[in-house]
Amino acid sequence: MDVRDNNSSRRVPFEKRKRASASCDQCRTKRIKCHRVTPEAPCSNCVHQNQECVTLIPRKKRVYSSVEESRYRAIDTLLEKLFPGRSTETTEDINSLINEVNGSVVVGEDVVANNNNAILEQRQQVHRQAEHQSVVYNLQGRSRYIGPSGTLFFLSQLKRLLSETESRSDQRETIQQAYALDKQNDLIPVPELPSPEFINRMLSIYFDSIHPDMLIFNQDEFTQEVNRLDSALEAPAATVCSAFALFVAVLDCQRGDNNYDHVRHRQEFWSVVQNNLGVVVNGSGLKQIQCLLLVAQIFHNNNERNTTWNLVGVAIRIAYSMGLHREGALTTRDGLEGSEVKRRVWWTLYAYERFLAVSLGRPTAIDDSWINIDYPSEKYPFPTGYSSAQCKVFQFVGDLCQWLYHPEKPVLAASTAKERLTGFEKWFSELPIEVTNFAIYTGQTLRPIVMLNIYYHWAVTLLTRPYLIGTEPNGATSVPSPHDGTSAEYLSNKCEESALKSIKLLCRDLWQTSNFNCRSWLDVFFVYSSTSILAVSLLRDSPLSSEVQDELENSLKVLDACQLNGTMARLAAVSKEVVQVIAKKKKSTSSETNSKVPVLQGPFSGVNPSSTTQDIDILDFFNLRWLYSMETL
Repeated sequence: MDVRDNNSSRRVPFEKRKRASASCDQCRTKRIKCHRVTPEAPCSNCVHQNQECVTLIPRKKRVYSSVEESRYRAIDTLLEKLFPGRSTETTEDINSLINEVNGSVVVGEDVVANNNNAILEQRQQVHRQAEHQSVVYNLQGRSRYIGPSGTLFFLSQLKRLLSETESRSDQRETIQQAYALDKQNDLIPVPELPSPEFINRMLSIYFDSIHPDMLIFNQDEFTQEVNRLDSALEAPAATVCSAFALFVAVLDCQRGDNNYDHVRHRQEFWSVVQNNLGVVVNGSGLKQIQCLLLVAQIFHNNNERNTTWNLVGVAIRIAYSMGLHREGALTTRDGLEGSEVKRRVWWTLYAYERFLAVSLGRPTAIDDSWINIDYPSEKYPFPTGYSSAQCKVFQFVGDLCQWLYHPEKPVLAASTAKERLTGFEKWFSELPIEVTNFAIYTGQTLRPIVMLNIYYHWAVTLLTRPYLIGTEPNGATSVPSPHDGTSAEYLSNKCEESALKSIKLLCRDLWQTSNFNCRSWLDVFFVYSSTSILAVSLLRDSPLSSEVQDELENSLKVLDACQLNGTMARLAAVSKEVVQVIAKKKKSTSSETNSKVPVLQGPFSGVNPSSTTQDIDILDFFNLRWLYSMETL
């Protein structure tokens, strides 16, 4: 009989008798074949049951019957005991192992014990991760993270126990289906859309000029979703709101604020967002987080920072429910690109929340001890290592909230703060030159590198600013002299130096290269933060006073040249008045002591151009307009 006849006589065709390349735990427990399209993809059974496809149980080795079977088994067992964790599946693996030990001494018991301990620890780590990571899916396939204290986590353990004792039961309804967390109730009618040309233009401007500062979307995926709205009757509320919020964000950055059509279109687009924002908040997916971040950015730039704070808090809750803060919650369903988008969205949310918490002086909603998700990988125009460096800067800012600005903790000693500053400076100086040296870049890559340096100097000023204005025992405040020689004096000098470097980066390196973003991002805020520090430093008579005065004057010219609106216009106005008040104070002090001190002369010199008959005490800040508006800052 030939081979063809032999194959045709089989009860089971030959191609169906091949052993699966890998079997997941669920298929192995039920003793069914694990069908996969690719080795990395989840099997069809797990997809049908709406559960994660994982393989944690070690695979059994198959040794075929022969006269040497007992001997082969003994040798195989010996190799496993002597070299735990090493593969001996193929001849190449064994030859490689022989080459490594050839000519060496026999492996002793201590080496075997150490290897066994290492493998045991590795296996325990895998089991701990499996135990403390639980991702379930609702009826629509959306993932939900349930931590170890959750009741649903206990039920998932019960399910595993039942599946082991009743391995042959065909359970149609899973725990995920029985305890579905929400339904597909976020579809809304698609409102009237602008022309496709307008939409494509808005998308192009947004991803070129606004999105690089606040990475939220996958550009190709989001562009396709927005373009599909034109042919859809209904769509997810988060997608609709994100599209119309994008239109608003771009219009806010354009120079047509007083144009009737510009204002009318903005109001129409914004009304769509506001009318459906409640539906977005009721959802719990990645699109909801992306939408809330974009809308929060718009509110922040339009004097609604409290609303921004609230929306970002909701986004964090949704992120927690999805397990975005846990690397183990990223499943095979996400794919490589989907996992990267989730990492990018989480760390963007993290950095923005840290900024809001520090700038508003409020407790953060994120506990770092719960986070183990990896940093996102870089894409053009960001160099390798940029994303992790930026994330670590904002992690350091979050630490400042806990051990420096916590209202229930004592003020950190200047010597301790100096040590932590030294460590932070050492870390930043050891970063690759491609991440910190913006002089080697031009074009789109220049701005991210300059902004990383600005974030770093902002973090340094946050650490050192409390020591710039000291508190005396009687409760009065004082400005330490730059010649005290103490840790507080050292920190004060560092605060002044970082603020000065930040101003130069903003008003020279960014401004002169046309990379200064005065409308959609936080450039004006960092100018505002640095100018307030430098204005105070004018009272210290430091060696940098002359340079500080020049940079302050230059920064005021930059702010005057910007066409600002909303929050940024208010921050710029505060910066101008603070500098003018300090300059006038400096001038009056120098007049009393009959010493000549250069007075800040610029386009905004003078506190009150329309002078009255009564002199205003320049230290009476309650007579200044900007103090009454501090609540909205």
